Amino acid sequence: MTRDEFLTEKMGECWHKYREGSCMKCHATDGIFHNQQNNFSTWEGFGKLWTWAQIQGHWFDGFIPKHTDTKLVDPDRFANAIAAYLGYKP
Repeated sequence: MTRDEFLTEKMGECWHKYREGSCMKCHATDGIFHNQQNNFSTWEGFGKLWTWAQIQGHWFDGFIPKHTDTKLVDPDRFANAIAAYLGYKP
């Protein structure tokens, strides 16, 4: 499982895996969702993850004091830190 797949599923979304034109998990058709996987290495992905994380008070409130380093204002570093905090092991 990749970091982006892990985070997508933590966010309650489907990481689509297609076979024969539809997702094996949620059954979405290839034409509707093709290439719409989250990419948390982009600024768009950073924004989506940041927005979601902020409303996760139960764990984000504990994450922020430990990770106030400005180096996290980088899509990959932020996604890596969130994934590790939530238990992702590559």
